[in-house]
Amino acid sequence: RVSIKLNLEDRSDIVINIRDLSGKMVKAISLKGLEAGTEEITLPTGALKTGNYIVSVINGKDVKTAKLVVKH
Repeated sequence: RVSIKLNLEDRSDIVINIRDLSGKMVKAISLKGLEAGTEEITLPTGALKTGNYIVSVINGKDVKTAKLVVKH
């Protein structure tokens, strides 16, 4: 599992995309109506193969990207 901490200024709809390094989408999560403030989202990684991934957290026009390393 991996946890993502979000600091939201307003009530928001969030999309989290996980892609492999070739750019192929392996998981997409849509979270609607998250309240303003701090939110911690836990994503299961058991279905992902061991390897490196790119995680994008999209909040409207704001996009944050990070590398995710999965080891089983």
